[in-house]
Amino acid sequence: MSTTPDPSEVPYVRQFCRELSPTLLRAAAALGGFRVEDRDEFDYCELGAGPGDSTCTLAAAYPRARFVGVDLNPAHVTFAREMAERGGLENVRFLQRDFAELGDEQLPPLDFVGAHGVLSWIAPDKQRALIELAASRLKPGGLLYVSYNALPGWAAIQPLRRLLQDAAGTAANPLDRARRALELARVLRDGGAKYFVDSAAAGEMLDAMERVGPAYTVHEYFQEHWRPMYFADVAAQMAAAGLRFAGELPLYRNVQRLTIPAGLEAFFEAPRDRIEAAHLRDFAINMFLRQDVYVKSGLPPDPEAAAELLDGTRFGALVSADKIHRDVRLPQREIHMPGEPFDSLLAVLCARPATLRELSAGASLAPFAVGRLREALIDLLAGDQVTPMAPASNDAHVADRYNRAVLQQPLLEGRPVVLASPVAGTGIAVPGLQAVCLRLLTLVDAPDRPASIRAFVERQPVRLHVRDRPITDPQEQARVIAEEVERFRVQKLPRLAALGVVAAS
Repeated sequence: MSTTPDPSEVPYVRQFCRELSPTLLRAAAALGGFRVEDRDEFDYCELGAGPGDSTCTLAAAYPRARFVGVDLNPAHVTFAREMAERGGLENVRFLQRDFAELGDEQLPPLDFVGAHGVLSWIAPDKQRALIELAASRLKPGGLLYVSYNALPGWAAIQPLRRLLQDAAGTAANPLDRARRALELARVLRDGGAKYFVDSAAAGEMLDAMERVGPAYTVHEYFQEHWRPMYFADVAAQMAAAGLRFAGELPLYRNVQRLTIPAGLEAFFEAPRDRIEAAHLRDFAINMFLRQDVYVKSGLPPDPEAAAELLDGTRFGALVSADKIHRDVRLPQREIHMPGEPFDSLLAVLCARPATLRELSAGASLAPFAVGRLREALIDLLAGDQVTPMAPASNDAHVADRYNRAVLQQPLLEGRPVVLASPVAGTGIAVPGLQAVCLRLLTLVDAPDRPASIRAFVERQPVRLHVRDRPITDPQEQARVIAEEVERFRVQKLPRLAALGVVAAS
């Protein structure tokens, strides 16, 4: 086998992982039967924080909480520290460390530990160190989030990784080696190689690698210790360290009726241990990626925990009412949410965050039993049409400086710009051209915008289409962008202001 690219030589793809949001972790645990206090002051550590996008965004969204990002790559840590400084974040720090070497003096007792895309890519001794670190530093009731490539889904993809490694070549630049490997795999796929014909999943993964770029391929497929895992094995390791399986993300995976094929409903109605049921379900749906939440608790699940979450948590919508979907297709099922009580629930939640207690006391929802409202709210959560929000005490203005710093970065690099929402307690993804509009509306005075738009068009190539017609003339591009800015001001800006992403004017 040829020498494969070294992931430590390549910065990872920048991304915001919404699943790391405290609101979602708490909701997943509560739906699984575990109580987690809803507050805006806590201690959070992200292991494998990469360039810091998730940690910085959450730190801006929760100014009273304290965050630590840990990563081994010096370029990642340098970038993250610079971003935090530019954004005026005083509640976050970044450590360039192997987390196996972290001592108690470097981490406080923690309420949350997040490790997105780490567990499947590190050696077994490092996996044990990660789990032991979380178990030792989490407070009682604290939550650990881990995502990892899961079996049996990845069994069909493992040969693709071997193919890429063998095809990487010996070029000095690891990105060049990844490009060579992708090109060879592409030739085989496009030529009808039976492996790709018989394994649709392998072709889909290759498509994903081509979309995201070679840096993703280097990190995701060339780690020396890369290996997918069975949920039951991970859960056993966690249990040995005193961490109990609490729930999963996305939230719909905590609702059994929405997660299994219709033909297996009767099979999964039989009483089973939670670990066994989740393990069997992975075979029922051929699970590829697990996003699990564990709790440091010796207590068994409490069925009242979910009701407490639904009754006492503020929920809201990230989009305006006209963007809400009443029919949502999940991998195994569909959710249909017509009529009442959804109409009345969404009328309030698209206007402002509210708890179910507040909703049920309102005139429009008073006629409905609380149990029916809980069922409807679970469907809205499972369909990702509403989401748990941060506590009302969270400061809705502190994120403004950080978001302004984000908007001053290059905006048209093919990835969404993620801004902090202290109202929702998470990051809000804004597509590139909309981020340009937001920059012009928030950082440039109205009289100066026409000149700023012209300068932007001259400085940076812009791909614009109107009714599928490409717009290449700079003057026409400037006119189209000016119209888009005004449309954004009317249609999008009020929602972002309501979420605390921009300061209300």
